[in-house]
Amino acid sequence: MQFLNPAFLFSLLAVIIPIALHLLRRERAKSVSFSDLRFLSELQENRTRRIFFRQWLILILRTLSVAFIILAFARPTYQSGQDRGEQPASTAIAILVDLSFYTKYKDSGNTLFDQQLTKLKILLSNLDKRDEIVIIPIAAKPREILSGEIKDLIQQCEMLTPTQERANIQAALLQAVSHLNTYPKLPHKIFLLTSASGYNWPEIDINNETLKQSKIFLIRSTVESVNNTTISKLNFSHWMTSISSSSDLIVKISHVGSSPKSSYPVHLFIENEQVNRRSINLRSEIESTLEIPFIPKRSGWISGYVQSEPDNLPIDNKRYFTFKVPKKTTVTLIESPQETMYYLREALLAIADFDQTLSLRVISKDDLSPHLLDSTDVLILSNLENTFSKRITSTLSQFVQDGGGLLIFPNSAKNIETHQQKFLRELIPLRFGKIQGRPSFGNPLYYLDPTLGFHPLFTDLFPTFPDEKVLFYAYLKIIKQSGMRSLLHFNNGDIAIASGRQGKGRTILSAFPLNLDWTDWPLKGSFSSSVQRLIREFALKTEVTNNYLVGDQPLHYAHGHDYDESLEVLSPRGASIRVNLEQGPGGYYWKMPILDQAGIWRLKRKNSLIEQFAVNIDTRRYPSNPSLIENGRVTILNNEEDLTTQIRSQRYGLELWPICIIIALLLLLMELWAGRTPHHKNITSHAGN
Repeated sequence: MQFLNPAFLFSLLAVIIPIALHLLRRERAKSVSFSDLRFLSELQENRTRRIFFRQWLILILRTLSVAFIILAFARPTYQSGQDRGEQPASTAIAILVDLSFYTKYKDSGNTLFDQQLTKLKILLSNLDKRDEIVIIPIAAKPREILSGEIKDLIQQCEMLTPTQERANIQAALLQAVSHLNTYPKLPHKIFLLTSASGYNWPEIDINNETLKQSKIFLIRSTVESVNNTTISKLNFSHWMTSISSSSDLIVKISHVGSSPKSSYPVHLFIENEQVNRRSINLRSEIESTLEIPFIPKRSGWISGYVQSEPDNLPIDNKRYFTFKVPKKTTVTLIESPQETMYYLREALLAIADFDQTLSLRVISKDDLSPHLLDSTDVLILSNLENTFSKRITSTLSQFVQDGGGLLIFPNSAKNIETHQQKFLRELIPLRFGKIQGRPSFGNPLYYLDPTLGFHPLFTDLFPTFPDEKVLFYAYLKIIKQSGMRSLLHFNNGDIAIASGRQGKGRTILSAFPLNLDWTDWPLKGSFSSSVQRLIREFALKTEVTNNYLVGDQPLHYAHGHDYDESLEVLSPRGASIRVNLEQGPGGYYWKMPILDQAGIWRLKRKNSLIEQFAVNIDTRRYPSNPSLIENGRVTILNNEEDLTTQIRSQRYGLELWPICIIIALLLLLMELWAGRTPHHKNITSHAGN
């Protein structure tokens, strides 16, 4: 047992007060002349003893009442396993503080982060100066750990600010484990200050042995009711955009609130200029879709964002995007036998009519020359003939090395010749297996399965799957090797379309010829769109993505650049960061800085823009993880109770002051009962004859 306010124990001297009052106010016996009392002497002696006993009983009850009231103010505590009078041992404590973007949610003038900061200061104020304490900020990437004396930590708390990142609690827990392991002989405690949102719970995994031996406490910041609208996703086919041609931007909007929103406005900005506005009706907990058309006015890199009306969390009311519109794409198709070229040529002609940026020319392999390829962006082969000479294969290899795009559909022969395999392996790291199935025999057993891993450029090309399948009688098995990328798969998991890099260019190879004896894909509506997207993918000459999130640290591979070059990275706020080339297992790359801001980031080489990409906050939401609470591994400190009391109770054990108050009240009741009998009785004498 120990006392949280031991200074009040000096007040126990106050028990002298009832004793002194008793002694000072005690009635002295008076001598009264009276007749013979010998008949009353025995009765008087008994009454005197009873009165004396009652007075001392009242004195004891009053003294004990005062003592227990004083003990209540001294706040005695009891903790099992602790010796009498022993002070709690110092503790290794890690305090995890959520700095995610969601803590910027404002309710009644204060943000969730303001709540967390107040609770953090209360927590620090109630810890012992002998404790080993650190504060670990929670963001997408590990942050610097704060340590020092309690008063220094309270000052450092003022330096903490919310970020635009998502809270990676798992990474913060690993930092906590690293700190706790340096104090193996001390008890371990972890305090987690976070919100009750669904942005971080799935990442919590407390199966680590150190965590199993630690006491984990959860201090949540909450709001009475959440009312928030989020632009959660943008989607559009950047390989379909062209100058003066309308494109649709697909906007996904999520709403959380007690009531729906009607005619909710959404604005589209291109190059910081508003170009369109649409309204939508939103229902709570349901993701809604809105299409906003726009027309690019120029070629090159174009950036923009979609913005909704500000609410309690403005940071998720804006989402950025960027894409590149090619000025002109020249496609060269090498002639081949009619049965393998007909459908491809018809598709290319249709694409050229639709896409004004595409220019198509058809040549024979004899006309193939380095001079002609200098003006070619994409070269398409629909047949690998056995007559391909070393001169032609050397020309094709150099074309890819210099940054060209090569799209190959194999011929209908049962096997690819050895020299052709060697040529393809130089372009794409792969191996060939046997032909699967038999061309134009029986029922087709294979089909393209977009539910398996596929490149984003095939998104939404198979909307009616599985009702409308792209069927195959046979295909050439491609065995993946290091450095090869699979773009599309068959239903059995085999590779249907593969991609590889060589030098500054890329090569894409299908596992099947464009022959109806092998597949019915040329007859499907998705065929022309797929070819058009593959051509645009080549024309962009860069890996474009709109899926970077705040907190990511991507690698930008040095395809198409000199290996001795450095890049300048420009953040949305204009900060310039120089990154140098590094070498890894996948080749040479530039390691980007941590993307800590939402907006448009730009890459420059020698003051020339080479690429830009959008970075957005991570708005993915998940349900809470109740198993952490249900199995007793995590103790929740209730928001409805005094936080100081809960912290001290967890530190020092059961507080006994309520019991002291109850005992004091009982003693006072007993004192009132004992003192209710009057001290004197009137004795009436009757005279007799």
